[in-house]
Amino acid sequence: MSYKDLSQDIKKNTLKPVYLIYGDEHYLTEHLIQNLHKTYVNPAYEEFNYTVIDAEAETADAMFNALETLPFFEDRKFVIIRNTPYFKAQGNPLSDHENERLINYLSTPYESNCVLFITESNVDKRKKTTKALQKTGSLVDMKKLDSREFEKWITKKLKFYSKSITTTDLRYLVQNLGYLEKHSEKNLYDIDNELRKLVSTLGPKDAVERADIDLVIEKPVENNIFLMVDATAEKNAKLAFQVLNQLLLNGEAEVKILFMITRHFKILNRVKTMLEMGYTTMAIAPEINLPQFIAKKYVKQASKFSLKRIHSILKSCMQYDRSIKTGKMTPDIAIEVLMTQVAAGK
Repeated sequence: MSYKDLSQDIKKNTLKPVYLIYGDEHYLTEHLIQNLHKTYVNPAYEEFNYTVIDAEAETADAMFNALETLPFFEDRKFVIIRNTPYFKAQGNPLSDHENERLINYLSTPYESNCVLFITESNVDKRKKTTKALQKTGSLVDMKKLDSREFEKWITKKLKFYSKSITTTDLRYLVQNLGYLEKHSEKNLYDIDNELRKLVSTLGPKDAVERADIDLVIEKPVENNIFLMVDATAEKNAKLAFQVLNQLLLNGEAEVKILFMITRHFKILNRVKTMLEMGYTTMAIAPEINLPQFIAKKYVKQASKFSLKRIHSILKSCMQYDRSIKTGKMTPDIAIEVLMTQVAAGK
């Protein structure tokens, strides 16, 4: 089950008696809880019908008391249990008796209650507690938004801030925010902060434009890697080193830059191979697990390299990575020699 599915349950009043919410996007979790509270909880009886338990700080008895108490003068009671450890592979603090008591509740939960267990840990779907919950409720994976959902989310956020954006500039903004990159650690809290900064610079201006994005949003490392690789494709050593120096000035470590270059050429290798096999850009995007508009950039860049040159560059990347790890070269010398070779077309 996804964030969108649980949102529909709230909207349609088809809530299940138990949910287990897990995953990295805490922003979405908090938004759902706020939505649920706003939609269903009567302030006059909130003290009786809306309970929040911190499983790390409170006793198991406090949790069971909340679970096994019926609503007061309302149709439904809500119990939010944060920092839940009961569904992960190891570290369950409950005694055997308490664990059985929880499994019994999950197997036959009170239909008048809606319980949301929230955890940041990975869920072990083999555990008895998890299996019991799945029979009467749902697991909700708060994973990162995909490209289409992310674009809709940004548009909605900007509208909330009374700002608009064209489709072209929206794509440019998404690309520069770096949220969709495979190894990005950014979450929606980070993105919302970036949007707030962007909006604050606009003043009375209604629309977000490319110039505003360039002024406020710091380009992610991946964008600079794209630019640097384009420069090497054109054998423009001057531009390649300008981008490299800017990355270093921004505090990026040489080892990380080498990792990103290697990763980039591994993706280019897959893209180039698929292109030669007759794949279209639309077919390539899901294969490399990237949005269509980013896959299109890789396809365009791959056309500037032969497979032979990509393989040669990858071989050099791995060679210098080994040299760093074995102490034969320092990271700064390794990345400089690599870029000199690559930009020279070797």
